[in-house]
Amino acid sequence: MMDYRRLNEKAEKKRKIEKWGAIAFVVLGLLWVGGYFFVAYTSEYEGTIVELDRSLRWDRIFDETRPDRVRYRHYAVIEEPDGNQRRVRITYYTHARAEIGDPLLKVRGERFGRLMSQEAIDARETSAEAMGMIYDAMTQEREEPAD
Repeated sequence: MMDYRRLNEKAEKKRKIEKWGAIAFVVLGLLWVGGYFFVAYTSEYEGTIVELDRSLRWDRIFDETRPDRVRYRHYAVIEEPDGNQRRVRITYYTHARAEIGDPLLKVRGERFGRLMSQEAIDARETSAEAMGMIYDAMTQEREEPAD
């Protein structure tokens, strides 16, 4: 004769293990994702670009319909003032405009470093002015035509 009470206890144990396993999986996933963003946004560095590099993303190997800015991850090797070299991730746009010897600065709270050459600073100021003019034009009150 079957002992249903024992089967029920085994099923209850299995459900409990599955529940705690799912909770542990979610918590570890959140810690992994949170750690990734925590490191990206809290680190800071400055240095001079020594080398520019890019690597093909493994999930985009066969997707040739996308542009290079999406298919590749872009990196720069910088030399810090203390002589250490470090490989940092940069945006496609920074990679396209950067040259060997350009200064690169990343401040806390930003995801990627930015070029600090005079040309790059002037381009950012021009872009900010243009965006300000666009904003002013869009928020300006329009006069109603008189009938």
